[in-house]
Amino acid sequence: MGKTASFILNKDKELFYLINKSFKCKLLDILMPYITMLGGVSVSASIPLILIILGKGSNRILGYEILLSLTISTIFVQLIKRKTSRLRPYDIFDDINNFNIVLKDYSFPSGHTTGTFSIAIVVGMNIPTFMVSITALAMLVGISRIYLGVHHPSDVAVGIFLGSITSYMIHPYFIIL
Repeated sequence: MGKTASFILNKDKELFYLINKSFKCKLLDILMPYITMLGGVSVSASIPLILIILGKGSNRILGYEILLSLTISTIFVQLIKRKTSRLRPYDIFDDINNFNIVLKDYSFPSGHTTGTFSIAIVVGMNIPTFMVSITALAMLVGISRIYLGVHHPSDVAVGIFLGSITSYMIHPYFIIL
């Protein structure tokens, strides 16, 4: 392994321990499992479906844009997960807080983070007044994945990139407001 890769992996591990161990407290132990659920399939899939089914005009188009961004980014996540086969932090490190969460797929990249950024960036581009708040919420989902011990920081970083870039690439094909 080269010096650059080694440096990145060491920084990844340091940041993981900072978030997973140093920030640990009772309040976050209660909040983070709920925050992480915002990036799960049930919430992520519900948002565009509700907009498509119940929305009219620009809201319905927003639903289709979110759905397309989620679909494309999820395909990339699954392809990358199968190609890289990166183990989750709780499979590598012994001394972490993992909240007894056991997942069957691989770690890289974070699907929760990718999904929330796919939604956040699409919403933010179409309703700019929401950009800061919805992106901050998406970032909290990513941090929750590290806090809960199921993702490395680099998994989250790549999830941010995938969700964001997918949204930016498909946005020009939708005219909403």
